[in-house]
Amino acid sequence: MTQGQHPVERMDYHLDGITEAELLVLKTHLLIEKALFTAVQRRLPNPYFLQKAKPGFAQLLSLAKAFFYKEGQEEIWEAIQALNAIRNRLAHELEPGDMKSELRKMSCVTHLPDDFSLEHPSALSVLNHVAGFLIGFASSLST
Repeated sequence: MTQGQHPVERMDYHLDGITEAELLVLKTHLLIEKALFTAVQRRLPNPYFLQKAKPGFAQLLSLAKAFFYKEGQEEIWEAIQALNAIRNRLAHELEPGDMKSELRKMSCVTHLPDDFSLEHPSALSVLNHVAGFLIGFASSLST
């Protein structure tokens, strides 16, 4: 896997063969974080200082919105924020509990069954679709 690899190739490489919804969320989060970092970095006259600051996901998301937000995209940005909230709950809580409100924010990307959860039989399929869309969106910001 090379640094300059196309985002779709990077996504295929890292997400192919995943069989657990939680792992798919975690890796999708990392790929979006990388795409946001790249997009923000390309807008800066001195990107070295961004690298040195090592901003977290929330900071990168805020910076990306400041640079790239367009009217009509609010639901997409909210879906990315919801993915971050889900990732944080998975990473920091032994029992993350009900995440339906966060998952519902991803319905702008694809249809979600009313009873959708990370344990739902279609979770991997739905989350793969969401991952592809959100990674594609975040990656498009740097082009």
